[in-house]
This record gives sequence, structure tokens and C-alpha cells, in this order.
Amino acid sequence: MAATLPVTPRLPFKQETIHGDIKPANIILDADLNPKIYDFGFVRLYHKQKSEGTMSYTAPEVEDRSLEASADVYSFGVVMLILVSGRKNQDPEVRW
Repeated sequence: MAATLPVTPRLPFKQETIHGDIKPANIILDADLNPKIYDFGFVRLYHKQKSEGTMSYTAPEVEDRSLEASADVYSFGVVMLILVSGRKNQDPEVRW
């Protein structure tokens, strides 16, 4: 999945970009049906700050610790489970 972040010109140093709020509502398709992640309102340039993302898609450990890239991996996994199962992660009739 390609993430879009309009940073021009490219930063001359390496920083890890953490979205912090990956969820289905933040994934759009371009004209060629390629998925793009948008809404970088909570994006962090790896400064280990607290997350302000949507709690139902945020890794449990983020509440106790600082925001890390692994939180985006967790959120993406939740999105994939929703796509595969066809159910929302807050569906009261589903026991995960």
C-alpha cells in the first residue's frame, strides 16, 4: 500500500513517518484504483509523541507508551481484518 505525503523537496535526512490514525475512512483509491493513505492530520515525524488517532484502530500499547511505527502496522492489520471478515471491529455480535 502506498502512502502519500506531499513533502517537496524531499528531506535531506531520514525521518520515520508515523501516520497514527490508519483506518478505512483514511484510505482512498486513485484514478488507477491504487490505494492511498491520506489525512495526515496526526502524522508524526518520529518524535515518539502520544497518539491522537482513532482508539478502535490504535494498538493497545500506544495508550501506555509513546507512538511508534509498529502502531501503524497494528492499525493496518485491523483494517485488513475488517476487509476480510466484512465486519466492523466494534460489532457487538462478533467475538474476536
